[in-house]
Amino acid sequence: MNLGKPTRLIIVMGVSGSGKSTVARELAAKLSYDFVEADDFHSEQAKKRMSRGLPLTDDMRLPWVDRIRESLEQSISEHRSSVLAFSGLRKSHREILQGLPTTTVTLFLNADQELIAQRLEEREQHFMSPSLLSSQFEALESPIGEQDTYEVSAADVLPSVVSNCLAHVFRN
Repeated sequence: MNLGKPTRLIIVMGVSGSGKSTVARELAAKLSYDFVEADDFHSEQAKKRMSRGLPLTDDMRLPWVDRIRESLEQSISEHRSSVLAFSGLRKSHREILQGLPTTTVTLFLNADQELIAQRLEEREQHFMSPSLLSSQFEALESPIGEQDTYEVSAADVLPSVVSNCLAHVFRN
């Protein structure tokens, strides 16, 4: 429990393959926060759809975002800080989570589509088909310029990405 310290939420966002789960897990470990994987909140139906190379619609994503929000609300009520790995492609979905009653910092892991495609081809045992990458970039509403949101290059090596993320977290 984190009594006496303000509860925080750090959202690590980006398209699939940007490294958000790896970076979020590292940040959570370094900060002694809970790690929350947004992919764990997808329905089996949504996972099957994505594994077939079919993108989710906004209507299909909304119940997923609501399940994530409910989980984070529970953590906040228990005075636990969290680091969330979350695609955050849509601004309206980010706003739902950024509106929670806690201090929130959003870290946007950004890299070009070619690098991300290479990473996805090398990745094993993930439900999302690499063929969905272009639809992820098309669906992404850039968070650059949003309050308490910072862009971090996902092209760097992991220790540099984590270090850059921590610099933004401690700036707030």
